Amino acid sequence: MSKIKETKGNQLQTAVMDFEADAKKHGSDMNRDDLQLPILRVLQDKSKALKTVDGAKAGMLFNTVTEDLFDGAKGVTVIVCAYKREYLEWEPYSGESKAPVQTYSSSSDILTKTKKDASNRDVLPNNNYIATTMNYYVLVQDEKGFVSPAYLSMTGSALKKARRWNSVMMQVQIKKENGDTFNPVIFSQKYKLSTFLEEGKMGSYWNYDISHIGSLTEKEASLYSQAKAFRESVMSGEVSVKDDEVSPNANTEEPVPF
Repeated sequence: MSKIKETKGNQLQTAVMDFEADAKKHGSDMNRDDLQLPILRVLQDKSKALKTVDGAKAGMLFNTVTEDLFDGAKGVTVIVCAYKREYLEWEPYSGESKAPVQTYSSSSDILTKTKKDASNRDVLPNNNYIATTMNYYVLVQDEKGFVSPAYLSMTGSALKKARRWNSVMMQVQIKKENGDTFNPVIFSQKYKLSTFLEEGKMGSYWNYDISHIGSLTEKEASLYSQAKAFRESVMSGEVSVKDDEVSPNANTEEPVPF
């Protein structure tokens, strides 16, 4: 709370600025249709951000909305609030970023209608290809402790990392007072998301590296509540990512391996 003395007429009055109280009282004039959920991406050697964002380097993690940059080696702390697997239908890359032709849910049988091509992609009879995509709705906590929501999508070569991450989440166990154990909700856990340079058939590229930090502590109860609320917003459909924002090539000048 801040107090500022100001003169009105011949009287000295004190004006009070209480940002927190007013935020609770007045809320926001914007709804979800006015906002864009940030996408968290790893910058590649030919990412456009390297030319347009000061300090951007390949291997860094990049927030597409705020344009915040995070050191890939140091990484950031993330809490997975919700997870969705989808199948995205893409036209062959023609040098420009496009939205998916169609998005299929995890229950779809669309992969049964595809055949593998020379690049091991799942190709439909119309020559479009299907990309299995694992999507994470996360809270990102930077080194200063500030927290913000983001969308993290993994496909292609990053699927191995995504499947391992999913396995780690499912294997977390917490012991109860009676000695029994249980697998806690995913948004109770913190992970370190960093990057490393990987060699593949298409050459070298930057990929994700994920390690488990541990459970949220009692001192982080407010962060747990925030993660829970974000999950509920995602699962209810209040929070989503538009198709034209999810292109794997939206932030690069050439196709990336994931």
